[in-house]
Amino acid sequence: MPSTKVSAELSTMEQEPEQDKGREGQQPVPVEVQEVQSLETWLEKTLRAFPGGKEVVMEKLKEDWCTDYASLVDCWEDLKDNIPGVLRNEMSTQLARDRFDKVDAVPQMLAGNWMVAFGFGLMSMLVPSILAVFKHRGRQTEEVVEQNVYEVWVPVGLFCILQQLACMALAPQTGWSMIEQRSNGVNMREAMRNNLTNLGVIAVLFLTVVWTMAVDQTMAGDDRFSLICQWYEGFLAIAVGQLIVAVMTCAFITLYLEPLDDMASLKFVKDNFVFFGEPMVLMLAGVYNSLCATVLWVYTVYGVGLGVCFSIAAGGAVLRLSAVYGYLCRWQNPYLTAEDRNARTRDAASMARAGDLKAA
Repeated sequence: MPSTKVSAELSTMEQEPEQDKGREGQQPVPVEVQEVQSLETWLEKTLRAFPGGKEVVMEKLKEDWCTDYASLVDCWEDLKDNIPGVLRNEMSTQLARDRFDKVDAVPQMLAGNWMVAFGFGLMSMLVPSILAVFKHRGRQTEEVVEQNVYEVWVPVGLFCILQQLACMALAPQTGWSMIEQRSNGVNMREAMRNNLTNLGVIAVLFLTVVWTMAVDQTMAGDDRFSLICQWYEGFLAIAVGQLIVAVMTCAFITLYLEPLDDMASLKFVKDNFVFFGEPMVLMLAGVYNSLCATVLWVYTVYGVGLGVCFSIAAGGAVLRLSAVYGYLCRWQNPYLTAEDRNARTRDAASMARAGDLKAA
């Protein structure tokens, strides 16, 4: 028996260095992971300006079975009514500060995103810049209407149709990108209603400006049948139509969504999701067309010099907005689980599309 005990001790001593080597190979756990926030410590730090406040709050929390900091954070909305007012305000402020400090900022500079945005900015001003070359081609009377047919009216119609098709194709994906990273528990009805309300207000503001430009008499002189003046009004006509559709779509959807409860509104959103992205896309297209018209107006009224300057400024605006939109679309909500993302992918397959073609 003694020999057995000695051999066991020797084997234990031989295993300890191996265990130490294994521990040496492991990376140390970060300090912030090791530390567990103590409720008493947190209360003592938060309520240090109120003698006896920690004890009062601890008694109140124990009555509600809250004994740790994690429970306090999770159930604060249910617990706070039982806390004295001054102490409750101090704790609410500190909890909000804690939540803010937990989120780390990770800025990124995406070169590819800026290159794509530069391409959008460059191409967006190509059409009005080419048309500006012909600004001296004046037509004083309606006798030259035949030239307007193939130089203005038909191209404007085709341009409008192509934009409409592009908006229809982009609308579902644009609408989905606005809610793809939504947090769990967010009410879909309220989120979509607020989005549409904001979009409708912005579209109305743009519409008032564009409509004023369309009826402005600056470009309606004796040269109103010239190529550049005709295209100026054509751009504005397309923009007015797009903004009207955007405003009225927001109004229609909001009116039909308002009387529905949560379940019915969710069904309504999923069935008609293709229309929820259209106001955003149409508003952007309307702003772009009005921007093109403004470029032509500057070329006509103030000459080539300021026209080029304004084209550069307008192209820079398109570049910047494209870059910002690219960043927002690429943002990922870090608080969503893998299951949440898989569910969102399945939802996108059924919602973010135009829908199946069926007979009426």
